[in-house]
Amino acid sequence: MRFRASVLVSAALVLIGCKGELCEGDCPDIAGLYQIQVVSVTGACGFSSLTLGPSLDLAQSADGRRVFAEVIDPTNDLRLLVAANVSNLEEGEGGSFSGFSQFASTARAKSDTPPQPLQVLLTGTVVESDGRLQLSGFLSTRQLQPEFCSVDLVFTGLGPFVTPAAE
Repeated sequence: MRFRASVLVSAALVLIGCKGELCEGDCPDIAGLYQIQVVSVTGACGFSSLTLGPSLDLAQSADGRRVFAEVIDPTNDLRLLVAANVSNLEEGEGGSFSGFSQFASTARAKSDTPPQPLQVLLTGTVVESDGRLQLSGFLSTRQLQPEFCSVDLVFTGLGPFVTPAAE
């Protein structure tokens, strides 16, 4: 039950945009393979939104300032890379990430209307709890024209075990 409560708090913080400052040198290590635990979807649009697979692999740059994750275009069966900046959390251990991409070539419609570019926002918070990394995130697929529409996924994931630091 403690996991679910911490996940809900983290998800709420992600949704309202509470993040720490962008890391400059001492970036939190949030890389890892996260098994997606919960996904809730809101919104219905005239396009097929991007989605996540059963797991999400966060790959972190060598300097720790960015993470990269793949989202899935289910219509074209493609994996699309989204890059995100890493931030330190204001309190406690862990980190957050936020990235934005626009995919013009993969935009598609469910109807006969011409496809429009899709904008993708991927944000998340990673904290350590019970010896494991835990992820709370938000994936939004947006179309701005011919009229604004958004499909939003809120998700959580259980990540790798954390090795205690040597004292």
